[in-house]
Amino acid sequence: MTEKAVAKRDRPRAAIARRWGRRALKWGFAAALLYSLGVLVVTYAITHPIRFAPRDSPRRHGLPQEDVALTTSDGVRLAAWHVPRADRRGTVVVVHGNAGNREQMLPQVLMLHQAGFAVLAPDLRGAGTSDAARRTFGYEERLDVAAAVEWLREQPGGDGEPIAALGVSMGAAACTLSLNEGTRFDALILDSTFAHLDEVVPGQFWAMPPGLREAFARSVERAAEQSLDLKTSDVNPATVLAAHPEVPVLVIHGDQDRLAPVAQAEKLRDAAGHADLWIVPRAGHAKTQATAPSEYEERVVAFLRQHLRRGVTAPASE
Repeated sequence: MTEKAVAKRDRPRAAIARRWGRRALKWGFAAALLYSLGVLVVTYAITHPIRFAPRDSPRRHGLPQEDVALTTSDGVRLAAWHVPRADRRGTVVVVHGNAGNREQMLPQVLMLHQAGFAVLAPDLRGAGTSDAARRTFGYEERLDVAAAVEWLREQPGGDGEPIAALGVSMGAAACTLSLNEGTRFDALILDSTFAHLDEVVPGQFWAMPPGLREAFARSVERAAEQSLDLKTSDVNPATVLAAHPEVPVLVIHGDQDRLAPVAQAEKLRDAAGHADLWIVPRAGHAKTQATAPSEYEERVVAFLRQHLRRGVTAPASE
């Protein structure tokens, strides 16, 4: 066969190869563009969640309720419920998780008030009816918890008030990180939270195929770090607990938690100076109270009564 014939024969094959090469390039570009767009959308969504105002309230359940405004050290205004009790054993600051608001903590508010405690329930920054703000997974929210405790300390008789915190998910991380702001707690209850944020990032995308999950999670992590100008490794409740061994800690965690595996709870327990750990069977993320309400109340109230013992005589409006 002559060279001319060979060239004529190979021409269709070359054209097909070029055509498929161009298609592969277009598909690859489209896939890369879609991936990058997905990373940007998810990053913005998790750092700027949609806010919802509380629809229910302690007042609607017959509890005394004061609507108070708090101001953080960096100037963010927070809305909060104060549920006072004249014969209180102490006050518990209850802090909601990511994409929630103080209404999320209403079951704990009702439970704690019934058990003899006053309660302060703030909307974290960027949540509920507090000022709009970016979400930093507990890092800047620690200032919100510090502001809540400072408000309590400024009330008549508040300097000697026994104060505990009960946080869920990101709220628990914020409570823990607030210890580095000089916040003093007589007891700390951490429900469904993480020990180190960077270790749980892939778990937020558990529904993705394993091969894609890790890569996408780390891409979102890098984008969030650049957007927030912080490192996920800076959000480390376990390290903070290790620096404050004087604080009694109760760690509560569901054994079906996909977002923060049980190993995270064990790391928190091990980091704390003295801590109790309760693993709730069949409970998913932030579902411990709903899964085992009676035992939840029993354990939480017993823990608080053990560590908030001083009688309080300061007046409280009701």
